[in-house]
Amino acid sequence: MKILILAENYPHPSHPETQAFIHTRNIFYQSKGLDFSVISFRANEAYEIDGIKVFPPSIISAINSVDLCISHAPNIRNHIRFLKKHLRKIHKILFVFHGYEALYTKNRSIAPDRKLSRHFAKYLANILYDVIKIPLLKSSIKKLKDRLPVHSVIVSESLLDDMVKDMGCSEGFFRPFSIINNPINPIFNEKSYSYKGNEDIICIRSLDDKKYGADLFIELARKTTDRNFHLFGKGSAYKGVPMPENLTIIQQFFRAEDIVNLLDKYKAGILFTRWDSQGILACEFAAYGIPLITSDLPICHEMLKDYPNVAFVSNNLDFDLNTILKEIPQATEKNIRFTYEETAQQELNLIYDILKDSTCVV
Repeated sequence: MKILILAENYPHPSHPETQAFIHTRNIFYQSKGLDFSVISFRANEAYEIDGIKVFPPSIISAINSVDLCISHAPNIRNHIRFLKKHLRKIHKILFVFHGYEALYTKNRSIAPDRKLSRHFAKYLANILYDVIKIPLLKSSIKKLKDRLPVHSVIVSESLLDDMVKDMGCSEGFFRPFSIINNPINPIFNEKSYSYKGNEDIICIRSLDDKKYGADLFIELARKTTDRNFHLFGKGSAYKGVPMPENLTIIQQFFRAEDIVNLLDKYKAGILFTRWDSQGILACEFAAYGIPLITSDLPICHEMLKDYPNVAFVSNNLDFDLNTILKEIPQATEKNIRFTYEETAQQELNLIYDILKDSTCVV
């Protein structure tokens, strides 16, 4: 049995955070005995990380037959082209849709500051790419489904709704499909929040992507002068920009193992978003138990409505932070929603069902 997992990019010892949402579930698959290989379209040579073997696309030349090809965030540039080119070798396909790859960027992205020429140029390129991306993806999926069994996993109901709108189709177009959330790193369920520090508010976000609302966090700090705010993340958007005295920006990302220790130093976390398909970091904050403030959006409610330690606020910042902090109750027990058993295990069950079902309908 040969299973290939396709990823546009994949964690590497030099950049372990890259598309970690794929790597997290792969580690679980491996622990349960699933035999597979990963193809990263950004890899130039084979390497190994956490026991997972990663190969460049050229490895396909040494493979005669693929029982199942699992494509994470399939794009027309690499994934679809790869599948079409090697269709005779592939018996079944499982698409895992995570977000932008199946949506119009222009509907959800905010243009970066024009002075950040590199980021603004990338934004414009993505808008132009949208013009061909969605129609080609839709037609390619249809053609692939005409040729061989195809199943889809979509990570949230909200994402399914958005895909239906942007592709101009019904839910039936994606059938058979399953809604399965992304798993969170298990350490956020294994350990629990315990405030041991003297800091107020933490945020971990990309500084350059306005989707994640770092600018909202900065503005909230500016209007809440009696609290201290720490913003962790990398980016160039705010270099040379005057910041509120009560805000500190730390250019750093963390592994999950380090985040739990960091969160214990803070009274609460704030993670704004303008759009997301799940918001894994927010799910991890909530599961760990730290009081969390996030955006009042449908996707946030879908993912976090059952967590008592989460408050939903408007992105226009028309709220008093100190009042919100007083009202957030403490998490009294662990919620198992994003554990491996409720997410990655469901995917693993689906993978085995697809492998033994010739129609791919489960």
